[in-house]
Amino acid sequence: PIEIFGYDSVAEPDADFEERLALFLPNPDNVYLLRAEAQTVFRGRRQLFLDAVAEQARTAVLVQTFAQRDGTPLFEVWRAP
Repeated sequence: PIEIFGYDSVAEPDADFEERLALFLPNPDNVYLLRAEAQTVFRGRRQLFLDAVAEQARTAVLVQTFAQRDGTPLFEVWRAP
């Protein structure tokens, strides 16, 4: 996978995150790997992803969730067709 979320701050995305994301959103075949919401360390990126998809009049689709043995969700695979 190509990492675009940036490491500058755990509290919020860096100023260029939306610009990097915008490079990938036009391709409906892309998949996006996110940490499950409760496991998110780098805040704000999930919501910006969902908002950016919605701004294009599209719907983000959760394809699969990967959980640890006790059932706690860890990672999610999303598409934005």
